[in-house]
Amino acid sequence: MRKGAIFPFAFVMGIFLFFPITFPAEQNNSEENYLSLFYPKSQIVSGATKRVENVKTAPATVRVFTKEEIKDLGVETLSDLLNLLSSAIVTPQTNSRDSLWIRGTRNRYNDKILLLVDSVPISDPIYSHSPIDEYLTLENVERVEIIFGPSSALYGSNAFAGTINVITKKPEEGSSFHISGKGGNYNTKGAFAEYNYKNGDFGIYAYFSYFDTDGDGLDRQRHFLPQTLKWNPKKRIAGGITFEYKEWILRVSRIHYYHTFYTDWDIPTWRWQDEGYFYNDTFTSLEKQFKLNPKTTISFKTYYADYDLRNYWREFIWGRQTPNSSPNDVDYSIDVFKNGIKVGSELQFNYTPSEKANTIAGISFDRIKTGRVEDLWQKVSNGAITRPFFINPESLNNYAGYFQQSYKPTDRLTLLGGVRIDHLDLYGYKTTPRISVVYTPVNKTVFKCLYGEAFRQPSMREYFTVDLTGSFPAGNKNLNPEKIRTLEVSGSYFCDKGGDFSIILFSEWTYDEIYSENNQPYDNYSGHRIRGLEAKYHYTSEKAEMNFGYSRNWCNLYNIPPYIIKGEGIFSFTDKIKLSLFGGYVAQRPRDPKDLFYYDPSRKPYKRENVPGYFLLNTTLSIYPFWKNFELSASIYNLFNKDYFYPTYEPTKYYDLKAPNRTFLVRIGYRF
Repeated sequence: MRKGAIFPFAFVMGIFLFFPITFPAEQNNSEENYLSLFYPKSQIVSGATKRVENVKTAPATVRVFTKEEIKDLGVETLSDLLNLLSSAIVTPQTNSRDSLWIRGTRNRYNDKILLLVDSVPISDPIYSHSPIDEYLTLENVERVEIIFGPSSALYGSNAFAGTINVITKKPEEGSSFHISGKGGNYNTKGAFAEYNYKNGDFGIYAYFSYFDTDGDGLDRQRHFLPQTLKWNPKKRIAGGITFEYKEWILRVSRIHYYHTFYTDWDIPTWRWQDEGYFYNDTFTSLEKQFKLNPKTTISFKTYYADYDLRNYWREFIWGRQTPNSSPNDVDYSIDVFKNGIKVGSELQFNYTPSEKANTIAGISFDRIKTGRVEDLWQKVSNGAITRPFFINPESLNNYAGYFQQSYKPTDRLTLLGGVRIDHLDLYGYKTTPRISVVYTPVNKTVFKCLYGEAFRQPSMREYFTVDLTGSFPAGNKNLNPEKIRTLEVSGSYFCDKGGDFSIILFSEWTYDEIYSENNQPYDNYSGHRIRGLEAKYHYTSEKAEMNFGYSRNWCNLYNIPPYIIKGEGIFSFTDKIKLSLFGGYVAQRPRDPKDLFYYDPSRKPYKRENVPGYFLLNTTLSIYPFWKNFELSASIYNLFNKDYFYPTYEPTKYYDLKAPNRTFLVRIGYRF
C-alpha cells in the first residue's frame, strides 16, 4: 500500500477496535425504507452526502426521478431524462454518442460528469466516456438522482459538473414476474422481462432487456449530399441478476451494445451490419452494511468491471462513394480494440450520535488497467497496415481517504464540511474540500450556501497516446488534472398546497482545462468563468405533478445557449389513465469561430449562421392496468415534427447534426 493511504486506512480500521460488531437476528429495515415512511420517494436522495436524507434540506441541488415518474413520462434513456432539466442539454455527436452539457460546462466525452450505477463508476477505460444513451436500460431502475455541481470531495475524479446516481431494483418481499414489449417507427422494437423473489433473508431479482432500432439518421451526409441510408442503427442486449442475503448484495450484469458512425461518409446498406462501435461489458459488485450499534454502521463495497470495446469502419476511395458503392470501392479498413478493466473497493464509516451530528469517513482504492490500443489501418489493395496512433498497456491507481462532518447547532441550521485526499499516479496528492450551510428560518423556507471543488484526472488517451503520423494529438504524462471551483446560493419556498419555488445562483471557475490545439499534444490551458441562474417551480397534488424550469447563463462560451426553458407534467384523469407532457425551448447558440465557414471541396467556402433555437414537445398516454393485468402506454416524441440541429465538435467538416423527426413508441406489458 502506498504511503498516502496508510493514515486513512489505519483510521477506519481502528474503528473496529472501539465498536463491537453485532449481527441482528432479523434483518432491519434500511435507512431508506425508514425515511420513505415520512417522505415521498421523489424527495429522498442518497448520493448528495452518501447518506439518505430529504432533498429539501440536503446540502446540494438535486433532482430525483423515481421509477414511477420514468415510466409515466415515457423516457427511454438517461439522455431523455437529462433533457428534462432546464440547466442541461444533451447533444448528439458525430460518432453517434450523446454528450451532456450541464450548467454551461461542455462535455465531449462525458468525462466531466460522474455516472454511478449502484456505486460502480461507468465509463470506458480509454476516453473516460460515460454512456447516457441506449447503452443503459431504465426499465430495471428504482431511482435516478442528478446532483448538480462538484462532488469530488466524496467521489473523486470526474464528479466535476455533476453526478448521476442510478439505483437499480433490489429484491422485494414476495414474488412477481413482469414482461413487456414495445415497438415504433423506424423499425424500433424491444422486450423486457424481470423476476422478483424474496422470503426472509434471501432474495433474488433478475432482468433481461432487448432493444433494436434502425434509428432516425441524417437527411444529409458530410458534404451535404443526400444520405443513401437514413438510418442510425442501434442494438442492445443486456441482463443481470441481484442476490440478497442478510444484507449482503451481489450484482452481476452483462451489456452487449452496438451503434454506427451515423455521420460518416455515404452509407451503403452492406456496411451498417458489421461496422461501428461494439461493446461487450461485464459488471460485478458486492456490498454489505454492518450495524455496529444503533448509532454506528460500516459499509463495504467492491466492484469489478470488464470492458471489451471495438470500433470498426471502412474508408472509401475519394470520389467513389455513391448509392451503388460496394466493398471494392473501399481504400482502408480501420480496426480499433479498446479493452480494459476497472476495479475498486471502499470502506465507509457512518456515526450518528444524535439528531444534531453525523460523521462519515472512508477509504477507497480504484484501478484502471488497459490492454494495448492500436488504431490499425489496413490498405485494402495490398494489405499494408499502418498505425496512426497506439497506447501501450498501462494502469492507473488511486488511493483516497475522505472525511465529512455535519452538525446542527440549532434545529434550523445545518453546517457541513468535508475533505477528500486522493493520491493519483503520475500526479501525486489532490485535495478537494466542500463546505455548506443550510438554514431554515421558518418552516416553509430553506436557504443554502454551497462551496465545492472538483477535479478530472486525465484519461488514458490524454496521458499515453503515441502518435506516429503527426495528425493525431499525442499524450502528455505531465498533465495536471482539470479543476473547478463552484459557489452556489439558493433559496426555496414551500407552499401549503403542494407547490415549491426555488432560485439558484451559481458561479464556476475552471482551471487547467485539457485539450489539443491544432493536433498538438494534449496540454493544460487556462479555464473559464461561468455564471448562471436557475429558477424552478414544482407542484404536486392527487391529480397532477408538474415541474417548470428556467436557466440563464452569463458566459462567453461558444455553442452554449444563453437560456433554456423546460417543463413537464403528469396528469391523472382516473385511477388508471395518465397523460404526461414535456415541452422545452433552447435558445439560439453562438457558433465557434472555427466553425463559421463550412468547407466543401465541391463548393466555395461560405459563412454559417448561428445554431438556431428550437422548441420540442413530447407526450405519453398510459393506462395501468389496461385490462386485467395488462399495461399499455404510447409516446409521441417531437410532436410538431420540428427540425432542429446540434453543433458538432469537428468544425468545417460536418453539417450540424439534425435531431430526430417525429417518432412514436407503443408499449404493452403484463404482470403475473
